[in-house]
Amino acid sequence: MTYKRSQSNLCIVIIMGTNELKLHPVPPVADSAPAWNIYRLVEAAEGLDIHVISPCEERQLSALKEFPAKGQYHHIVFSQSWLWVYRTILRHILPLRLAVRRLAKLPDLMSWWYLRRVAQLLEELQPDLVFINDRPQYIRYLRRIVPPGRLLFFMRGEMGESRRYLHLVDGIVVNSHGMAKYAQELLQGKHVPIYWMPNSLGDEFIVPPPPPDRFRRREKRVLYAGRIIPVKGVLELVKAFTIVHRELPDSRLYIYGAADNFHKDGPLTPYEQEVRKQAAALPKGVVQFLGYVPNREMGAHYVQADVAVFPSIWKESFGMVALEAMRCGTPVVASRRPGFEELVVHGETGLLVDDPTDISALAEAILKILRDPNLARRMGEAGYQRSLQFLPHVACNRFKAILREVITTLEG
Repeated sequence: MTYKRSQSNLCIVIIMGTNELKLHPVPPVADSAPAWNIYRLVEAAEGLDIHVISPCEERQLSALKEFPAKGQYHHIVFSQSWLWVYRTILRHILPLRLAVRRLAKLPDLMSWWYLRRVAQLLEELQPDLVFINDRPQYIRYLRRIVPPGRLLFFMRGEMGESRRYLHLVDGIVVNSHGMAKYAQELLQGKHVPIYWMPNSLGDEFIVPPPPPDRFRRREKRVLYAGRIIPVKGVLELVKAFTIVHRELPDSRLYIYGAADNFHKDGPLTPYEQEVRKQAAALPKGVVQFLGYVPNREMGAHYVQADVAVFPSIWKESFGMVALEAMRCGTPVVASRRPGFEELVVHGETGLLVDDPTDISALAEAILKILRDPNLARRMGEAGYQRSLQFLPHVACNRFKAILREVITTLEG
C-alpha cells in the first residue's frame, strides 16, 4: 500500500484500539480516558483534517449519534452476536489465538478483524500521517502497510511484551516528560523521535460551586476516584486512612470506582474484597464505597472533598483524576510517579509521596492537609489555576507543533 501526499490540508488518521471485553469508541460514550483525550483534541483542532477510526458495539450506535461532535469519526461496528460468540467461545480457543499471533502478528482475532477494516479505510483516506493510540500490539501489523516516516504512536502508560516493537514507529507522542524518559529507556538506544503533548480537560467536566464552609467543616472528607486494582494503591490508601481516622475521628473516606471502573453490579474481585475487609476494621460508615459514577458527574463529588488521594504504585503517564480534582479546587496527595509529579506541584497544589507503600508517610501527607484549612484552601486555589494550563486548545496547539516537526523531517 502506498499513500499520496495530500494536495490541500494535511490528512491525519488516529487509530483507537479494541478490547476483548469492552469497546470504547470516540466520541466517548463511556468513561475511557484515552477516548476522552482524543475527542477533546479532535474537537479543538480547527483547520486540521483529522479522522479517528474506532471500534464500537452495535448497541452504542444510538449514543454515538446523539453525542455532540463535529469531528470526523469512522466507526467499525461489531455486532452483538459476533461479540457474544467471540467472548464466550473464540477468545478461549488457544490454538486459534496462537495462529493469529504467528500469522497476523496480532494478539487476538478481534484485533485482526478490526485492523483488516482499518486497512481498507486507510486505503480510502490516503493519510499523510497515521497515529496508533495506546495499542503497541498494532505496530507490527500497521508497519507493513503504512509507508516509512508516517507511523506514530501515542504512548499512555507502562508497556508489556509489546515494548519490543516500539522502535518500529517513526515517532512517539507522550503526555508527560516522565513518560518520555520511560520511552527512552525502552528504546535502549534506538533512535525514535519523542514528542510531548499534554492531556486536557474541557467544559464537559462540570464543576458546581463548593460548599461555603469547605475546608472548615468538622467532618473531613478524603476522596479516591479510579479503578480498584492493586497498582492504584487503594489498599495502601485504606491502611493509611486507618491512621488518619485515629488522629481525626471525624474524617471519612469516599471511594469511587470499581475493578474495571465501568460496571455497576457484579461480583467483587479478590482485591476489592481485600480492600473492603481492611475498611471493615473501621467503624461502620467511615469508609464508603460509592461505586461507579460517570466522569462528567464527578465534579459534584470532588468539590465536597477536603483532599483527593491517588497513591498509584505503577507509572501513571498523566493522572487525569488529579487534573479533575484540581479543576474542582481540591488539593491532591499523589505518589511521585510520571504524570503526577509534573501535574501536582509539591507544596503548592498538593503533596507528593515518594513511596505510596510507605503507609505512615502517606497518612502524614493526608493529615498535613486535613489539619490546616488555610493550607488546603491555598492548595485548592493554586491547583485550579494550574488546571487551566491543560485546556483542549493547549493540547491542540502542541499537537500542531508536533505535526510541523514530523512533516519537516519527512520532507527533509
